[in-house]
Amino acid sequence: IDCDRQFAHWGDCSRMFGNMPKSMFTLFQLITLESWSMAIGRPIIEVQPWMFIVIIGFLLITTFGLLNIIVGVIVENTLSVAKQNQDVQQRRLQRQLLRELELLKTLFEAADADGSGTLDKDEFCEILQGDDIRDALMRMDVPVEQPEALFDLIDREKKEEVTFTSFAQGVQSVRGAPSNLDMKAMMVTVAGIARRQARFEEETEEVQQLLEELVMKHRKEQSSRAATPTSPVKTAASASLGGSDRPWEPE
Repeated sequence: IDCDRQFAHWGDCSRMFGNMPKSMFTLFQLITLESWSMAIGRPIIEVQPWMFIVIIGFLLITTFGLLNIIVGVIVENTLSVAKQNQDVQQRRLQRQLLRELELLKTLFEAADADGSGTLDKDEFCEILQGDDIRDALMRMDVPVEQPEALFDLIDREKKEEVTFTSFAQGVQSVRGAPSNLDMKAMMVTVAGIARRQARFEEETEEVQQLLEELVMKHRKEQSSRAATPTSPVKTAASASLGGSDRPWEPE
């Protein structure tokens, strides 16, 4: 670009393309798309219209081509590293799961006192009395404050005894903090219990009112019987006949 003759009217020509470093910085400005049209493109195209093809081609190759390739490579490397981290986390979780299964097997065998291969509620509550067992389950984020309630959660089939598979699956299901789905399910269950309790209270009040009415009616009947006078002649006749209510017949 000849800033002295062809672009003498463009005051920023020497500042944009005065030497090689300035030209390179101007091209870098084109790549960033910072005022590339008004500050650089239009003054050049007004004098040399064929430079439009050069500028657009440069933008397509650099901004929309080279930079997208660089961004794609960075994103691909990031995803690859994330996948590797995910694989590492998965292997770590598998090793942790194996350790937990071994621990659960040890707990199950220690609790199965009769060697039947199943665990009932009494055996489960008894084994949870030990501090080492409680500490082991607490490290797995299993609530151990109420052993009987915990066994009821583990015993999904309600057979009053569980095998090792059911025991391990039950412990895995109750560990950790409850999820949103668990909280919603609990809210639905509590709402159902509240509705049943409200109906029970209404029925109890109705039965109580009915009992009060029956008691009042019985008291009124007793009061009316006590207030009815008895004839003295009839009383004397009843006494002479030995207190019999049978009517007297002449011989």
